Amino acid sequence: MAEVVASIEELKLLPDEVHWFCPRVGPTDQTCYFDEDLAGKSISPNDPDKASRDRGVAEAKVRKAFVLDALRILAFDGHDAAPYQAWLKEQLDRKMALCDVCVREYHRGRRDLKHSLEEQYDEEAVSQFLEKLDSMNLQRITQGLDHAAQSLNKVGPEERGISALDETGLFAIFESLNCNEVLSNEDLLRQHFDEPFRLVQTRRPLKLGNYTPAMAIFLFGPSEERSTWALITWAKFKRNLTSAEFEWTVRDTLSEMMKRVHISSLDLELLPRFWLAVRAIVGKLDQDLITHSVRAMDIDICRLALDHLQLDFPGFFDLLGTLQLLLEKAPNDFWDAMGTISPATVIEQVFASPSMQHLLSGGKQDSSEGQMREDALDWTHPLLASVKANNQTSACRALLNQLMVRMQADKYSREVRSYCWKAGLKTLVQTLSNLMPGNSTTAFVGAAIVSDILEVVGQHVQRILPDTEVSSHSQSVSEISMLSLEVVRLALALDCRSLAVDRETLAHGKAVQHESSMSSLVIWKAVVKAVGTRSICLASKALVGIRGLPSLEKLTMELGSHLAKDTEHFNNTLDRISRYACDIFERLSDFNPDNLDQLFEVRESASVIVAALFSPNPELRQGALELLKVVSSQNGRQEAIAHILTAFYANTLCSFSSAVRQIAQRRVFGPNSNMLKLCTDLLESLCNSQDGVLRSRTLSPEDAQVTEDFWQSLWQALNVIFEQMEFWSNVGYHKDKDSMKDFCRDTMQFADKAFDQYSIIASSLQGSDASRAEKASGSSRRLLQYPTATMNGIFKWLRLRDEYLVDKSVTLVI
Repeated sequence: MAEVVASIEELKLLPDEVHWFCPRVGPTDQTCYFDEDLAGKSISPNDPDKASRDRGVAEAKVRKAFVLDALRILAFDGHDAAPYQAWLKEQLDRKMALCDVCVREYHRGRRDLKHSLEEQYDEEAVSQFLEKLDSMNLQRITQGLDHAAQSLNKVGPEERGISALDETGLFAIFESLNCNEVLSNEDLLRQHFDEPFRLVQTRRPLKLGNYTPAMAIFLFGPSEERSTWALITWAKFKRNLTSAEFEWTVRDTLSEMMKRVHISSLDLELLPRFWLAVRAIVGKLDQDLITHSVRAMDIDICRLALDHLQLDFPGFFDLLGTLQLLLEKAPNDFWDAMGTISPATVIEQVFASPSMQHLLSGGKQDSSEGQMREDALDWTHPLLASVKANNQTSACRALLNQLMVRMQADKYSREVRSYCWKAGLKTLVQTLSNLMPGNSTTAFVGAAIVSDILEVVGQHVQRILPDTEVSSHSQSVSEISMLSLEVVRLALALDCRSLAVDRETLAHGKAVQHESSMSSLVIWKAVVKAVGTRSICLASKALVGIRGLPSLEKLTMELGSHLAKDTEHFNNTLDRISRYACDIFERLSDFNPDNLDQLFEVRESASVIVAALFSPNPELRQGALELLKVVSSQNGRQEAIAHILTAFYANTLCSFSSAVRQIAQRRVFGPNSNMLKLCTDLLESLCNSQDGVLRSRTLSPEDAQVTEDFWQSLWQALNVIFEQMEFWSNVGYHKDKDSMKDFCRDTMQFADKAFDQYSIIASSLQGSDASRAEKASGSSRRLLQYPTATMNGIFKWLRLRDEYLVDKSVTLVI
C-alpha cells in the first residue's frame, strides 16, 4: 500500500490546473499534442513546436502512470485506504468533466492497467479489482447521463443540444462513448444512455473530433438509432484512422464480431449489420493499417468475405463494397490472403452468389434497383487493376464469360443484358489498356500475354462490331458504341505494338521468346469486313489503332543467321498485317469525300494516314495516297497534299512533322527516299511563288507553332541522313555506287531547296505576331539554328568525289 500511497501523494503535489492525462493546462486549453489529435492538420515536418509537444506528451504519460498506479488503492478495504479512495474518486470526477483528451486517455489506460496487474497477480484478484474500478466509473457516468437527461427534458425541443448541458452532463455523454464497460452493457445503455443521447441530437447529429469505441460498437449493435448515428459519424470523418485509434476503437470489437459471423459459428441475424459496419470501417483505413493491423487479426477479413459469398443475405452489397475497398486500398494484401485462389475463381464465386443471382434475375426495376445492379459490378474495375499482367487475361476471360456470355441468356431482362454487355466492354477496354506497354521494350508485357488477350477479343469481336456505328440513340447505346470502338482501337494497337517489340528484339540480335500466333487475324479480318460505306467511326478508330504500323520496316536476313527463322516469321507477319491495313485504306477510298474529311479533322487519324505515306511498304503508301486523292478529288500527289494542307493546315503539318521526326529518331534508311519526295511536295505547297499556302495565309499562333515544328523536323531528318550515310553505304543499303550517288544528290538538292524557303517561312512566322517584333525576330533566329545544326554532317560530304555534291555542300556551308 505504501507504494500506492506514494503515487497518490505525487498527484497531490501537482498544481490544480494541470491535467492528469494530457499536456493541457487549465479548463480552456484546447492545444493538440497527441498524433491522433493532430491528424488531418497541416503540420510542417520542421515544426518548431514539435519538441515542446513531445516533452508535454512524455510528461503526461508519467502523470498517467502515477494515476494508474494510484488506482490500486481501490483494492484495499481498510479504514486507512478510505480517505485516499475518496480523494482519488473526487479528483477523477472533476478531471473527467474537464477535458475530452483526458477522458480518452484515462479509459485507454484501463487496458494498460489490466495487462500490468495480470503480470503481477492472479486472474481472480485482478477481476475483483477491475469490478471496483468499473463500478466507480459507471457510477460517475450514469449519474452524469441521468443529469444530462434531466437538463435536456427541462428545455423545449428547439433548445435541446450541447449548449443546453453543463460540463457534468456533456462530459458524461462523451465519457460513455469512450468507456467500453458502458458500451458493452446493453441494459445500461437503454436505461441511462439512450434518452440523453437522443435528446441532445434533437436538432442536429452529435459530432465528434476523434474516433471513439462507440463508433465501432454501435455500428454492430442492435439499436438502429445508435447504428445510424455511428454510420453517419464514420461517413463524415474526413481523415483515416491512425494506428493508435484502430487499436483503441476497432480491433477488439471487430475481432469479436468476426468470431460471431465465422462460417463455423455463423450468427445470421448479425450478418447484414456486420458487413455494413465493416464497409464503413474499411473506408477509413489506409493500406498500412490493412496490412499490419487488419491482416494481423486471427480471422482474415478477405477470406471471410469469400466464405460469405455463398450466403443469401441482405448485406451482400456491403460485402461487395468491402471487397472493392480492399482491392482499391490494399490489392497485394487481398491476393496474399487469397493464396492459391485465382482471380478467375473469385469472379466465379461472386457471380455464383445467390444474392447476385436474385438481383440480376429480376425483371423490370425501378431506378433504385437499377442503380443497385450497376453498383453490383463496381468491384470489377479495382479487381482488374489489382491483377498482375500474367493473370489479366484469365481474369478478363472469366468476367466476359459471365457478362457477355452467361448474362446474355434470354432469361435475363433486356436491361440486365444491356448493362452486363456494357460492363463486359469496359472490362475489355480496361484489360487492353492495362496490357498496353509504354515506349520501352522492358515495359512490354510479353507476346504470349498479348496473344492470349487478342484471342479473347477475337472470340467476341463479331458481336462487338455491330455496335461500332455511333448513332443518335439513347445514351447507353451511345456509350456501348464508343466502348466497342475503343476495344477495336486498343486491340489493333496492342497487336502492332507487339510486332514493333519483336522487331526491336530481333534488331538487337536477340531471339523472340514466343511461338508464332495467329490470334489477332480473326480481329483484323472482322474489322476490315466491317468497314463499309457507313462505318467512318470504325474506320477512324482502326486507323488510330494501327498508328505504329506504317513506321515498321522489314528486317534483312543474313544467310546462316541463328535468327533467320524468327526474322522470316516477323517479315511475313508484317506483310500480312500491312495487307489488312491496305484493305482498310481501300475500303475508305470508296467513301464519300465529304465523310472522309472527318478523318483529317481529328489529328490522331490524320497522322496515321500521313504516316502511311512514309511507310516502307509500297502497298501501304499507295493505299494512303489513293485515299488522299479521293479526299482531295485530285489525281496528282502534290495536288492532293496541297488540298489537305489548305483544308486542314495544323493537322496536316503536325502529322508530317510527327512522321518525319519518327523516321529521324529510328535512324533507318528505307523511308528516306520517299520522305524527300513527300516533303518536297509539301514545301512546294507551302512556299510556291504562285499558289503557296504561306503566300496568302495569316498564321494563327497554333499554325505558327506547327510550321516551325515542321521546319525543325526537316532539318533533324536531314542531319540524320548526313551523319548516317556512310554507315548505310557500308552495310549494303546501296547495291551500287550510282544509286548511292543519286540518293545523295537528291538529299543535297532537297536541303538546298528547303533552305531557299527560309525567308518565306520566317516572314510568315513574323506575320503571325506582327505586334511583337522582338519575339518575331527571335523566331527567325531559331529557324536558322536548325539548318546550322546540320553543318557537321555536311562537312563529311565534302570528302565525296562528286562535283555536284561538293558544290552544293560548299553552298550550304557558306
